Amino acid sequence: MLNCVKQILIFSFIILSLCNTEAQPFKAVIQKGHGEVIKSARMTEDGKFLITVSRDKTAKIWDVLTGKEIRSFMGHDHTVNGFSQFDDLLATSSADKTVGIWELSTGELLWRDEMSDGYITSVAFSPSGEYLAVGSYEDSVTVLHGLDFSVVKKIKANTDKGTGYGVSVRFSPDGKYLAIGEDIRVAQLYHTKDWSLAHTFAPEQGWCGGCPSLTAFHQDEILKLSNSTPLTKYQLSTGDKTFESKNEFRDIAAVDYHVSGLNYLDATEDSIFVYKNENNQVIQKWTLEGEINDAAFHPLEDKIIVALDKIVLVTDYEGNELERYQGVLNQNQTGLDYDLGS
Repeated sequence: MLNCVKQILIFSFIILSLCNTEAQPFKAVIQKGHGEVIKSARMTEDGKFLITVSRDKTAKIWDVLTGKEIRSFMGHDHTVNGFSQFDDLLATSSADKTVGIWELSTGELLWRDEMSDGYITSVAFSPSGEYLAVGSYEDSVTVLHGLDFSVVKKIKANTDKGTGYGVSVRFSPDGKYLAIGEDIRVAQLYHTKDWSLAHTFAPEQGWCGGCPSLTAFHQDEILKLSNSTPLTKYQLSTGDKTFESKNEFRDIAAVDYHVSGLNYLDATEDSIFVYKNENNQVIQKWTLEGEINDAAFHPLEDKIIVALDKIVLVTDYEGNELERYQGVLNQNQTGLDYDLGS
């Protein structure tokens, strides 16, 4: 009888917690993982947490030590395309045309604004948190002040609106540059001191609508990966091209440097390529079943974070799975097999 009473009390507590979403909308009692494809995944700089965003309209934060999701950020009305973290702030970009600013420690939505007449495709805090860059389907990138989110600057960008993927934004680690990846195989590099154009990185010929561009920085280098184009590397100070891959990449997903600068990677929707930075040689390549939407190096270890369909894999450089994040429900390997409909 006592066990029955305990079960009733526990079940009642879960139901009350779920119903009290207005008061505590970001505290998930039952952990389900993402219900739709994960669009982006990154570890926090201290390696203690994993942040993910998804087509299920949510962002989530996971405890790396336990593998459990510890908070859901609910408030967007459409796909969450990307995110950026600075200290206890999380910025999210969504297909609902808004940018959201959340407090990581509490899940509170601090600020949300409709900033475009189209999808918001990318957000990026500068390393100091002074600026937040916002890329979308509009013909400009908006730079906001990191404290009050007032508009600092609007920079023209070609999104090839109607057929393209919008633009990507990324600050250099020293905060001196903002890279804007346009949807025509072009990346523009701007000085953040006065928002003047530093360099334009573009193929020598050809036009490609619907060909997004992604960038990554390390010291005086920048990588550019565009659809239907070779991977290229440039020197920041001069703008000179220092490397171009022999093969072109289609259906691109990611490009990233390891924090040490010893390696870099690029990813397509089904493959990961890892390079040695010193000689630009591919040292590992592997293919995964499913759709890769993002890939990045672990901030502290020689591991790679891969957003694959509805899960996140952590692999070594050879593609061997080391960890997996997908929620704790319906995972027989953990001994949990809970069905809300049962």
